[in-house]
Amino acid sequence: MFPLMANAKSEVTPVRKKAVAKKAVAKKAVVKKVAAPAKARSRKKVGGNPELAEKIRAWGKKRRMPKDPYLNGIADAIENDEDLVVWASTDVLAIFPHAFIKPAETRLYSMLVLLRNILVFVPVALTWLAISKATTAFAIYTAKQTGSIANFLQFWEDGYGYLAEEWTISKVAILDFYIIAAVIILTLITPIMAHNAEDRAEKEELDAERERIGLAVEVMAFLFDKREVNSVTMNSALNRSVANLRTSSKALNDAAKRIEKISKSLPNNANIIQEIRKIGK
Repeated sequence: MFPLMANAKSEVTPVRKKAVAKKAVAKKAVVKKVAAPAKARSRKKVGGNPELAEKIRAWGKKRRMPKDPYLNGIADAIENDEDLVVWASTDVLAIFPHAFIKPAETRLYSMLVLLRNILVFVPVALTWLAISKATTAFAIYTAKQTGSIANFLQFWEDGYGYLAEEWTISKVAILDFYIIAAVIILTLITPIMAHNAEDRAEKEELDAERERIGLAVEVMAFLFDKREVNSVTMNSALNRSVANLRTSSKALNDAAKRIEKISKSLPNNANIIQEIRKIGK
């Protein structure tokens, strides 16, 4: 009976081993299937350029275009290596957005211009208000001083107790002078401020356009190899390969010349043997 049981156990053991092996193989296959998409995704991002994508986003924020759809779209595509063929088929330099430049006029300039425009009419209004005050007081004065000769200009200057001192002709004239002088000064200052603001805006616009073209060219260079294969791209790639081959050939030739020069400077076998004989003697 015991030999039969031993034989049965020996027959069962290989079967179990085969079942365990099949399970292990199936488990490995499942692991490979799960890992394959992750590897594909990791390979998918190898061709991206996160540095260039971040540079595009930084330029958009700097130039007040953080939500520009083109900049965000092409930055995401370059970073994730997605749909680059579509982006490469577009004219990047023409579509790349121009920078937003702030108006040349500052808030201070606008306030000074507004103040100058208001002050222009203040002397006229002040003078007519003073005349109104003076005539009213002069009428009261002449009504009480019947039979006497009255001079309006003299009364406007002296007041005679009927006109407040701040409305006398000398006070009003000096105040008008200060206001007109302020208008003259503002008229001289505001054009200078406007000219300086225009110069700053023009410089900023040139810098922004220079940055835009440089960044667009960098994007075009990155997308160049991502275009669909046609005669233009093939010829360009072939020319670039030939140029690289020429550069490599020249470098190899230079290296060979340097090696040959070094080898000539080294002692040959005959010289070594002679030196050994001299030492032996």
